Amino acid sequence: MVFIGAAVVAVAGMTLVDDLQTDSTGEQAERAMQQVDHDLASEKDAVQLLEDGNYEIDGQGSISVTARTKFGTTCSLIDDDSLGTLHYETADGRSVAHQGGGVFTRTESGSTMVSRPDIRYYTDEVDGESVPGIQISITDLTGNPGQGTHSAEYEQNNSIDCPAARYATGVEITVEDTPYHHGWAEFFNAEFGTENVDAKPDQQSVTVNATLGTDQPLESYVGVDPTIYGGLYTDDPLQLDKDLTVDRYNGNDGWHDPDPNNVTEDLLVSADTIGLTDDSLVTGIPVTNGKFTADSDANLSAVGYATKFDVPSFGEDNATGTKLYNVSRPTYPATVYGAKMDGGFDTVSAVDDDIDTAVEQIGKMDRKTGFKTKKTLRVPDGEADAIYYESSAAGQQLDEIDTSGGIIHVAVDSNLKLDDVEVTGNGRAYFYVSGSIIAEDVTIEPNQGASKLWVYGKSDKNVKIRNDFQGVLYAPGSDVSLTTTGSNAHPEVHGAVVGGEITNIEAGTEIHFDETLRTDVPIPNANQGLEIPHPGERKPVDVMFALDRSGSMGPHGYRIRSHEINGADWQSPPFTGSFRVDDSGFGFSGSVQIKNGSDVETVNPGEYAVIEPGERIRAKEKCYGNWCTDAETTLNRYSNPGNDPDGKRIEATKKFVGQMKDGDRAGAIEFNSRASPLTTDLYTHANFDDFNSSLDANANGGTYIGDGVDYALEYYEPSTDSEKIMILLTDGKNDGTDEDGSTTRTIAAEADEDDVTVYTVGLGNENDIDVDLLKDIADITGGNYTHVSSASQLNELFKNIGKDVQDRSIASMDIGSFEESNDWSNEYAIEVRQTTIELDQ
Repeated sequence: MVFIGAAVVAVAGMTLVDDLQTDSTGEQAERAMQQVDHDLASEKDAVQLLEDGNYEIDGQGSISVTARTKFGTTCSLIDDDSLGTLHYETADGRSVAHQGGGVFTRTESGSTMVSRPDIRYYTDEVDGESVPGIQISITDLTGNPGQGTHSAEYEQNNSIDCPAARYATGVEITVEDTPYHHGWAEFFNAEFGTENVDAKPDQQSVTVNATLGTDQPLESYVGVDPTIYGGLYTDDPLQLDKDLTVDRYNGNDGWHDPDPNNVTEDLLVSADTIGLTDDSLVTGIPVTNGKFTADSDANLSAVGYATKFDVPSFGEDNATGTKLYNVSRPTYPATVYGAKMDGGFDTVSAVDDDIDTAVEQIGKMDRKTGFKTKKTLRVPDGEADAIYYESSAAGQQLDEIDTSGGIIHVAVDSNLKLDDVEVTGNGRAYFYVSGSIIAEDVTIEPNQGASKLWVYGKSDKNVKIRNDFQGVLYAPGSDVSLTTTGSNAHPEVHGAVVGGEITNIEAGTEIHFDETLRTDVPIPNANQGLEIPHPGERKPVDVMFALDRSGSMGPHGYRIRSHEINGADWQSPPFTGSFRVDDSGFGFSGSVQIKNGSDVETVNPGEYAVIEPGERIRAKEKCYGNWCTDAETTLNRYSNPGNDPDGKRIEATKKFVGQMKDGDRAGAIEFNSRASPLTTDLYTHANFDDFNSSLDANANGGTYIGDGVDYALEYYEPSTDSEKIMILLTDGKNDGTDEDGSTTRTIAAEADEDDVTVYTVGLGNENDIDVDLLKDIADITGGNYTHVSSASQLNELFKNIGKDVQDRSIASMDIGSFEESNDWSNEYAIEVRQTTIELDQ
């Protein structure tokens, strides 16, 4: 808004009027008037004037302040208002005056400024951009002044009304009919720059023109701030007795027909109630602020969210505690599930006022163009946008909306019909329509990026979508129908529809929501991520483990001691901790057995293990038929015990698999300088015992992470619709091969193309790990990187990763990246205050 209030100006260093006697008459007058200025700015109840000289208040001088708008129109902030001026005539013929909040002096040769008016032209920093603004504080003095003390009464003038100030991009200030025009020109030149000032001494006037605010795109000034929850929104009750699909895609990538068994459902939202009747089949996620009901023969692919249900709850969701309902009761098992939201969502407000503003302001713009007979709308060469306007029904002749040159704005103060129209280019088109809307066979090329076309409608009008529509049709409160003509199979929308009452929706309608449009999610966070066992719960998961088996996983470094173990009888070990069984051929090279209670572990030559306190060991005999060798072996201890000497990574892998569900599959490979299989295939849930028995903790050789990822990718089957996950664990860096990681990053990009999400884990000292490479692999594929310093932490980490995978749900969604800055205003850049002050003795 434009602020009207009392002038506030502080002039420091003033002295009392009584101390002016030593100055010359002119200096006394100037300093006395500055004291008056200070007292008035401070809104003091009493003002002191000199005890000699003549005072007069007259209406000499007036001021006008006009805002120039983005639309090329103007708006008056102050219209030729009086600058009631206090004059003091000195004995030497000079005149000293307080005018408009400043102090001026005048002689026969002209006028000069003594103290500046309270008008400030400043620059502020907004989002990293320098933005000019203006503050204007004007006083209008009245009364019959004389010598001595005067009472002062202050009255604010609140009559200024300028709604268009929000669109202001400039301001014009004119001070005229004042004998102090030279002083005003002096001030304006200093404050605004001489290039912005036009002084006309013969007319006793001076005008300044200055820019304001920041020149945003026109759509930002219109004020439409869309709320888009999902593919379909209605204010009224939504009764569905036909098949309907609401799914989603990313408009930046474009629409691709999905596998019919792999549909990613999205939201159909009603601010009132939703009911599924007859044998309707709805693929999507209903969300309502009211009640959710369903007939026993209705079907829903996902789960419906509501605040009320007619049936009792059968329990709570394990993951979130959300109350659950068999909405299709008494059908069992349920064909329609419901979940109770902790609270409702904000309803979508009509944009009628914003459309009226856009139509009115665009209609006043000089550079607008009619388009009633045009076949193509485009941006003229050399322009950043195009402005079109029609006051009567329009659009029937259009074939193309070409946005390759920038932004196109179209205002229609009547009905709009778009029929067989193609939107091209990488810009955007905005339609502001005050009448009814028909959109029939409207497409966007390339990629069906719906944000390229916005059609805004009013709440009391009809909106008809026929056949195909690509874009956003945003008309909260309107009556919306989705139908077909001719041989078209069913209506199909790529984008979003926001309306009031859905008066007709044909069977088989498909709404593909461009998720980049989403501005908010109507489901409370606490109720997202359900684990209801319904058909749309989540995709099956195929997970591959790529486990580092390089030598640093086990004991390594230099040998600090060797221990010879003789005899097949159980004996106390000579040490506790990690070791590797000798396989060099220079010492005893048999196997060793470790006993812990009734459990016995055999460790063969070249393998490693850990002896815990209280365990017993023995050398294992080698027998060939009836002949056995002596039981003897050598255990070597090394300077570095290894990052995972007792195979915690294998234990953690088994626990991860233990969280998986029917339909999921798991496989594993290991890698050092090259990869090798631990499992021969992806094992099904029924065969996870075989998976576990295939795992082994080995440790030797160097490290090549890329070969591990590449080898694991071969296990996935492109034809399946499973979600593909990889867990990559390493304690080192590429050595000898691809040491800069470039090839490994290329392999990660191939994983991303195959829709494989890689979670990377660095084990041990981060100085020994290529952290940047692991982070890049995770970033490229949409996973994340985690570091653990000890193998003992792997169980908890793998458990958390597994929970993250299990929690994936069709009802857990993010607000899209679309950020439409549609509520910009330059109003803040203008501040006007105007005060009338009456002085009486």
